Amino acid sequence: MWSPHQIKFLTELCQLAQLESSLTNMLEHGTLLWRDIPVTLLPTKDDAESLSIYVHYGVPPKENNAAILTRLLEINLLMPQTYFERIGIDPESGAVIFQYRIKDLAAENILRLIQHAASKASEWRDDYFLHELSI
Repeated sequence: MWSPHQIKFLTELCQLAQLESSLTNMLEHGTLLWRDIPVTLLPTKDDAESLSIYVHYGVPPKENNAAILTRLLEINLLMPQTYFERIGIDPESGAVIFQYRIKDLAAENILRLIQHAASKASEWRDDYFLHELSI
């Protein structure tokens, strides 16, 4: 499943993030918890040197569901697509997922991207981006 390059990268990432205890779980399931935000890293099927990263924003409340999903569609349209970013809904859980794909597996860069995406997930959980358009 994981290429030697990806295993080396995951090891470096866990060391840099001081999550060494998460390495086994990462290699088995691809998941880690960054400041209470679930993050999944999975190898891409068509490129052994790339990863797909999924940041779990959470399940939107039913009472504002239409407004929240409309806002997410607006944001999806305006995202820069530097890392093939997109927002979707997990069909099993109904959770909002932010996905991107990374080819440059430098631990420092990926950690910054995970930190940024997790901070956006925390913001989303506060107001579901209904008060301002935020990417």
